[in-house]
Amino acid sequence: MKTTIIHPTDFSECADNALDYAILIAKALKLSITLVHSLDFSRIPKNEQNAEIMLEATKAIEMEAEEKLRQLGTKVKGHEIECNTEIFNGKVNLWLPDYIKEINPRFTVMGTTGSSNIANRIMGSNTFSIIKKINSPLLAVPLNAKTERFNKFVFSTDYKDADVNAITDIVEIAKHYEASVDIVHILNNETIKKVNNKKLLDDLQLKVHKMVNYSKLDFQLLLGENVHKRLQVLTNEVKPDFLALIMRKQNFFERLFFGSLTEKMAYHSETPIFIFPSESN
Repeated sequence: MKTTIIHPTDFSECADNALDYAILIAKALKLSITLVHSLDFSRIPKNEQNAEIMLEATKAIEMEAEEKLRQLGTKVKGHEIECNTEIFNGKVNLWLPDYIKEINPRFTVMGTTGSSNIANRIMGSNTFSIIKKINSPLLAVPLNAKTERFNKFVFSTDYKDADVNAITDIVEIAKHYEASVDIVHILNNETIKKVNNKKLLDDLQLKVHKMVNYSKLDFQLLLGENVHKRLQVLTNEVKPDFLALIMRKQNFFERLFFGSLTEKMAYHSETPIFIFPSESN
């Protein structure tokens, strides 16, 4: 269903923020939104032995979830966006990857919360475990990220063909809001000597312009000995509505978000991250 956006929600503030992003994208591309929720039965006391009481508690949780999904659906439909809802049982990271593969959405948009664990401070353990298992674009929206309108996007490129498809998707969203798109490549003194980056960027620009016609595209070469830190500085400077990139190698992605970024970004990043797979479905 390339015509829908999947939005997993636990009804938290973080998930609600992510839904606002999903709505903005759905409006731009005329997509529907599918709200999915995983029932949480952990509120039922583990030592409860009375079957009737357990059944009543289970039904109460289900009814509460249905009502909250109905309210969110009303919000989505208020923006003249078609909305569907589904409820599942079990931990979200266990069923969601298979569901995403089955539905094959245009995008998945989900909120992410931090924890005391370094590996969860930006993306959240659930989000990262899901990213590793799917092959479709996912927008991860941190708790403090808020926007009412898209104004600027940043895309980090390595000149690969998959970048062109991702940039095309981003431009289609940008056009609706007349947002600017900065397409950047980070190079250091070593790569300057080995590669003609100007030619590679020019070639990418030609490929992109063959696919899309948009005046607010800016292609830039930026110098930085550490790619991760340079992207951090860039997002802090220009404050894009999201930073987009291709997840080509798991070790690079893990290093980008869970290793080399400074403690400050790990704790305080408010930049949503749009992750595109290296190969389309």
